[in-house]
Amino acid sequence: LYTYENKQGEVLDPRFYERLDWNGSKQTLDLQDGSIYILNVTYNDTGTYVCTFERTLMYSNYEFQINTTKLIHLNVVPKRKN
Repeated sequence: LYTYENKQGEVLDPRFYERLDWNGSKQTLDLQDGSIYILNVTYNDTGTYVCTFERTLMYSNYEFQINTTKLIHLNVVPKRKN
């Protein structure tokens, strides 16, 4: 539903247009943090999401590709009343 590459983010799923905000590493090609925020969360956002993080570590004479995939289970609950 979202991709971030070359310092640019793009929402791929129209259900999330204007609802996702990049909170990861900024102003660098050396991504260390790939976090995003989902804004204006609704009950319809409940579900399982897959996060795939791919990056290439570059050394002077060597490149090493890293791929990690995580499952995120999101359960939306009513706002707590005071």
